[in-house]
Amino acid sequence: MDDDPMDERPPQQPEGKLIEQTLRQAGLTRRKAAEIINRSESHLRQVINGYTTPRAGRHIPVRARADALAWIAWNLEIAPGELEEAGRPDAAALLREYRGKPPLRATAAAAGDPPGPAWDIAEVRADLLEIAEDFERVGARMQQMVRRLEELERLAGGGTVSPG
Repeated sequence: MDDDPMDERPPQQPEGKLIEQTLRQAGLTRRKAAEIINRSESHLRQVINGYTTPRAGRHIPVRARADALAWIAWNLEIAPGELEEAGRPDAAALLREYRGKPPLRATAAAAGDPPGPAWDIAEVRADLLEIAEDFERVGARMQQMVRRLEELERLAGGGTVSPG
């Protein structure tokens, strides 16, 4: 196996640690938090982990856009100062602009249709790419299984192997 740097997981970014800590303190799962922030669980996972895995074993570093991170922080009630401490003054500045507006956590249940864009094109694109990557992994795994089955059948003398 070659030493491809993409095979190693990048370190978790400070903002990912902050979000993870906030979720733990609030008793929220990533799935519930994704619902609260009106984003996909995969997007939240990438921000928290600091990487994406487009193919099995490949880890590509991810750094959340300032607006995406501010949106997450606003809805999870993370303070701008905490984002600054995590090295994201860009997101902290945007978060300060959001202040005075109620976070989705406080309004989503009552409003039915949370404020802000219902569809984020980049988010939908990321979800579609993740689904395509899942299909790619499944297809590769199926090919491995077919090759293994063919090898077993060859070893069994050319016939099919029946459970027994």
